[in-house]
Amino acid sequence: MLARRDGGCGVSVVDLTEAALLAPPRDRIASKVELFTELGWHTELKGSRESQSLSLMAAGMPQILVTTSTGRSEAVSLAYSNEAPLTLSWTESELRLSRTEIWREVPGDSSIAVADDEPSTIQLLHAIARVRYDGLLGATQEGSTHRRLADQLAEAFAHLRAQVAEMEGRAFDEAQVFQLFHQLLFVRFHEDRFGPVDSAGLISDVLTQPSPIDGLMSVLAGYRSRFNSELFGMEIAVDRMPTHPVLEVAEAMVEPWNNLRLNFSVAHSDVGGRLYQSFLARTPAVETEGRLFPVSINTDRQRERGAFFTPQPVAELLVHRVLDDVLERSQPASFAGVSVLDPACGSGAFLLAAFRTVRRYFEGKLGRQLTEDERLELLSTCLYGGDDDETAVALTRIQLLEEAEVDRHRLPELGANIGRHDLLDGDLSKAPAGWRRVMQAGGFLAILSNPPFHSPRGAQRAGIDTVDLARRYQSAKGTGWNLAGLFFEAALPLLSGAGRVGMLLPQSVLDGPSGLALRRAVSDDRLVEVIDFGRNELFSPTMAYVAAVIADARRSESATVLSQTATSLRPLHVIADVLRGVGDEPQEMEGATFSERVSAGVLNEGESWSPFIIRWNRLLRDHVDATVVRFDGPAAPKVAIGTQTGSDRTFVFDRDHWSADGDRVTIDHRFAVPGAYAPWWVRGGDIRPFLIGELRQRVVVPQLGEDPAVDELIRHLGGVPSSFRPGNLELLRSPKVIVRGLFDEPAAVADVKGQWMIPQGGAGVVALVPSRVADVQVLEGLLNSALYQWLLQGIAHPKSHGYVQLMRHHWDVVPWPVLRAPQRKQVVEAARSVKSSMRAGDRNRVSRYWDARVELDTLVFDVLGVSAVLRTIVSDELWRKA
Repeated sequence: MLARRDGGCGVSVVDLTEAALLAPPRDRIASKVELFTELGWHTELKGSRESQSLSLMAAGMPQILVTTSTGRSEAVSLAYSNEAPLTLSWTESELRLSRTEIWREVPGDSSIAVADDEPSTIQLLHAIARVRYDGLLGATQEGSTHRRLADQLAEAFAHLRAQVAEMEGRAFDEAQVFQLFHQLLFVRFHEDRFGPVDSAGLISDVLTQPSPIDGLMSVLAGYRSRFNSELFGMEIAVDRMPTHPVLEVAEAMVEPWNNLRLNFSVAHSDVGGRLYQSFLARTPAVETEGRLFPVSINTDRQRERGAFFTPQPVAELLVHRVLDDVLERSQPASFAGVSVLDPACGSGAFLLAAFRTVRRYFEGKLGRQLTEDERLELLSTCLYGGDDDETAVALTRIQLLEEAEVDRHRLPELGANIGRHDLLDGDLSKAPAGWRRVMQAGGFLAILSNPPFHSPRGAQRAGIDTVDLARRYQSAKGTGWNLAGLFFEAALPLLSGAGRVGMLLPQSVLDGPSGLALRRAVSDDRLVEVIDFGRNELFSPTMAYVAAVIADARRSESATVLSQTATSLRPLHVIADVLRGVGDEPQEMEGATFSERVSAGVLNEGESWSPFIIRWNRLLRDHVDATVVRFDGPAAPKVAIGTQTGSDRTFVFDRDHWSADGDRVTIDHRFAVPGAYAPWWVRGGDIRPFLIGELRQRVVVPQLGEDPAVDELIRHLGGVPSSFRPGNLELLRSPKVIVRGLFDEPAAVADVKGQWMIPQGGAGVVALVPSRVADVQVLEGLLNSALYQWLLQGIAHPKSHGYVQLMRHHWDVVPWPVLRAPQRKQVVEAARSVKSSMRAGDRNRVSRYWDARVELDTLVFDVLGVSAVLRTIVSDELWRKA
């Protein structure tokens, strides 16, 4: 039986459950609100009056959707939206808890639990109480139904587009085919929220009629009569299109699989984003080369455009951090005082979130809900968008019309505010007319966007003139700049004096050379906030790791906020940590790792916006009492770059191509070279803490003039390749510590004899060479301790599948302690104890190993004088392999 959370008297959870079970059908959802509130959830009612659901929220995001469908035959999907990870279907006969992401064919075919009597119902509800919820998400996700649904509809639509494209003497162009799709999508939204228009009927009904195409045209005529506007103003001769693909699209909008009914009144309005992403992956193209007849094929334009839709919780977060603040600061009295722009709107995620925020603001000001007239005025007055893809622009308009809940009024004309435009073109005279009016009135109050991510090379492949961009934008300078940064720079002049811009940018702009030009273009005294989403893969399947950057139009004397997410890999369910400047109190964010503040302008000193690095440099470094110097300083280890042979297949030898005899190594049974010139070849994957894997390969660095026998071998192998780069050979041949540069867990191992050679580039290894050979093992012990593992994990850049990568500039952040001889000896002995435990043969070897590592951790904390505060932070944030 469930106990009350507060331990007090009054109505118990059991009583509330019984009341919900006995409630009449019309109160099925309303009777559950108090119950789930008592279970620790924030609740939101979803859907229309006839088909209501209950969303259980945490950290502002849906976690469980409670539906009241009457059985599998009438199962309600989440349309094309990822409404929540779990769904609880509560019927008169049972409660069924299912994982939304792993539906195979119909909802409920992979249930977590089923309850069909009062005791099992109470037990199931106990399991989904807020305090126990995270344990339900432990199972591996095996698919994504919402994505599969969007893919299916996009495939049906691509089929229609392809057949229309192949029609001889066709009376349709691509725009008309898309217009039909957009009309059908609006119809489906409207049906689930308000029912059919007058006597037009439902699409699901007309599909069963003897002449479904005639019925479909009748439905569209009814909507055109009521709504008109740019959406329905064009009458499309559907009866002249290929019948089968038209019906295929309509059916995919109603019931894509048997027994699965889509309900767009339940889904969040990120439908267009998923569809747009799927459309780009299935863009029809006519291929003629090498074929007797033209053939339509699907091409993937998604990666080419760098276009991935923004998940709704991310859009909501950024809109909250930007728009809520400027509304509070400027206190507009009417819609005319609010102007929000997304210059790379895609399918409209940020404008949808902005609509909701502005609506809440004015409803709070008026003390009532906005009328339909007022919602339409808000839509046509406050929101502006642009994209260079007309498809994306149209989806944005439709989703905004759906979000405005228009039922009885004519639809507004949105083309003047939301239209096709390339912001980086720099010519505002080509922008939609609404943009120009706002600029004449002083600029936009807020600009929010997730612009396309493109490296210079990717931009060139997409046909973008990068030379012209570099001429016009300061942030298109230097190494590794990204197209997204140019959007940020281009947006700043469009702001009003009180305006603020917030964009999602590649995480790499936060530190190092790739984002240096952008950081200087923005200037730190305009920076308001940085949210680092860490290792969260928000744009799966692409491995794009992102940060949100927020800046003011003018220089500010207020504080700067920086944040970093926890290291959880569950996308969307963990939000960032915040580091703010002096002034206001820190704004804690649920799910954040840390929340601090730094004073305005302090970022200039380190030329970094990385929250972790700023927190370490400004707040935590002083929690180390030992004297420390920077790496690459005169007294610190040198960072050595590995060698690039130019042809590993030629100069790297497997075990069957070499043999060792004393201090010489014989290559291919013929060339005997000194062992120093045929060292072991060590890649990143060979390295674990204190441990190197079984080494079987040797390498000959193709550099002439070092030894006659080596010269002869190099000439025999074809000479020195043109792409050979020696790296820091003098340092690489010294006693050193090699560190895995691409890792899930940081790892370092000592090369006391200088017998190992490491590759340059993607193999993910770096060498650290201390000024004294005696410090090699000291360095090995320090780098494998908890403090340094935490630090290396925090400063590194996320890569795919949970890995992170250390770049050369990161070593500037790592401290090298100046220790006394007894302290160095202690560290070396503690490291030896760890290595000794690894060689032990008894069955307690594993526990002995971890005990030894804990002792090393504690010793390093002690000899460096690490404060209790920093020790706690390291303990909370460090991730290690078991």
